[in-house]
Amino acid sequence: MGNQEGKYHSQSPETGGKADEEKFAEVLAMGEEERNRYFSEIACRYDQGMPVKDSVVRLDQEKAIAEDLESGRPVLIRGVWRTGKTSMVFSVGNHVYHNENCLFESVDIYSSDESPEEFKNNLVLGDAADIVSGPDASVERRDEATEEIEKSGKTPLEYLNDHLAAKGEKVFLSLDEAVVFYRNPEKLKFLASLKDLSNIRLGIVLHYVAESEKDFVEIFRDFKTHYVRPLTIEEVGLLVRRPLEGKPIDFTNEAIEKFFEITGGRPLEINNICYGLFYSFSKNKKWKARYDAADIEEFVNAAKEEYEGILRVVLRNYEKVYKIALGEAEREIIDRLINEAEIPANDKALDSRAMQTLINLSFVREDKRAGAYVINGTLFAERIEKFKKENK
Repeated sequence: MGNQEGKYHSQSPETGGKADEEKFAEVLAMGEEERNRYFSEIACRYDQGMPVKDSVVRLDQEKAIAEDLESGRPVLIRGVWRTGKTSMVFSVGNHVYHNENCLFESVDIYSSDESPEEFKNNLVLGDAADIVSGPDASVERRDEATEEIEKSGKTPLEYLNDHLAAKGEKVFLSLDEAVVFYRNPEKLKFLASLKDLSNIRLGIVLHYVAESEKDFVEIFRDFKTHYVRPLTIEEVGLLVRRPLEGKPIDFTNEAIEKFFEITGGRPLEINNICYGLFYSFSKNKKWKARYDAADIEEFVNAAKEEYEGILRVVLRNYEKVYKIALGEAEREIIDRLINEAEIPANDKALDSRAMQTLINLSFVREDKRAGAYVINGTLFAERIEKFKKENK
């Protein structure tokens, strides 16, 4: 999980701005409208859930995914809701392929009423026609390409693959939200079969859903799976400090450690907290030149009591994960960890497969110094404990 004793240098342009009390005082002396605009602009630098196309974290995972793709191996990007799976594929497309010959499609836009055959013939039809007709093609030429594909007897991706092979080109195809077909194995099998297209580098984003995992494992057995990992503590520092470049504001090293402790290194939670700290109309705002661990803890303690406040998406997502994504074995481990705080790593009764799943999904980590497993992120542990009490 990274070296928690690592040092962070706020003076470095790589990690954000440098706290400057004098310049910060000038900001506080602004008129109310100008001051509110200043802090709201900072708040908006922290992403609130939209896919990030130029990520500064998890770059090692991007590299590993790209290596698999370039070797001809299809990849499966996995995790639960709101952990950065879509950002991962967008960022791979940006950093590795520079957004050239990249197709990003969310398959949940296709009607669930479509037959498997209709789905095959509609999937990325428009994008395939765009590539076949060329970047500067007229609307008429694009329509002709669409008609050519439809009359060919091939699926759009088969047609596109032949077109690419003839030109000696390849595309990176990312198919998101494949989980919408978790009860439709025929459509999932079609998506998996796309791995055989020689000139298409295939990445599929698939949420973890315990009840369907047996089917997923079998259908996507030829794919290399990459679970989107939580951030290291060094990456947490980068994530919270980078948006402060050029501003007289910083977070102490202890504040970074508190972010890590509370969020378990999950970016959405980190960004939500930062947004709330800086947003001018936040009920819990506390503008300072330098935020320490106590400031972060104070803000989160206040914010988590407002179920309709800044953390509402995160708190509801925790409940959704616990109720829907996890299976009985995973929930039993979470329940035990909430009650006992830790589980010895050498516990003979431990369901090792379920424990590994929880580690993959970022909600449990191994504390090697203690020789035990613990919940990763106090906010998650507290919300699930409260949720269980409310639903007895």
